[in-house]
Amino acid sequence: MIQAINKEKYNVITIGITKEGDFYLYDGPIEKIEQDMWLDSNYCKKITISSNRSDHGFIIIDEGKVVPIDLAFPILHGRNGEDGRLQGLFELANIKIIGCGMTSSALCMDKFLAHELVKSHGIKVPISYLFHQHDAINTIKAKISSLSYPIFVKPVKAGSSFGITKVEKSEQLDQALDTAFQYDKDIIIEEAIDGFEVGCAVLGTTDLFIGEVDEWFL
Repeated sequence: MIQAINKEKYNVITIGITKEGDFYLYDGPIEKIEQDMWLDSNYCKKITISSNRSDHGFIIIDEGKVVPIDLAFPILHGRNGEDGRLQGLFELANIKIIGCGMTSSALCMDKFLAHELVKSHGIKVPISYLFHQHDAINTIKAKISSLSYPIFVKPVKAGSSFGITKVEKSEQLDQALDTAFQYDKDIIIEEAIDGFEVGCAVLGTTDLFIGEVDEWFL
């Protein structure tokens, strides 16, 4: 996306975030980003998002310099990236963002709340049950006894990539629970739906622009 954006139309300021949660202004080759070698003191300056709404930008810490920006484009995945936390930070700082806002991001990241929300509007969802880390294994097994295998065990807020197990038989359930609870204190167990996955982009708030439906091949 950084390569593709029109540099004649937009002044692109690249910000990287480490796994430890430190923000850096990056001014080096794009290739280093692709190689995950961008965290280089030759190209990086430590920054923080300014909480002063009049700044609507970030501060270069060593220089005490405020750099205003017009828009933030979060190109991030998973916890802290698309779960509303970063979006809320930008909203608090009066920085407009490209993409979903804090509330919709948080709702979509929470598998249980997302199910409950769309179900309340009459949309069919898989049968699922919410469990917490302190729930006894016998309680869990009793509650899901009406489900037929295979079933899915998923952390509630770990995105689509971590801690998910397709359980083919009951003997695999204990291990699947252990795996899911490594990523979240809350999990859901849901029925498997025999089908295929499609996606459709929607742009806008009141006047909606709908993209073409695409099918995911895994």
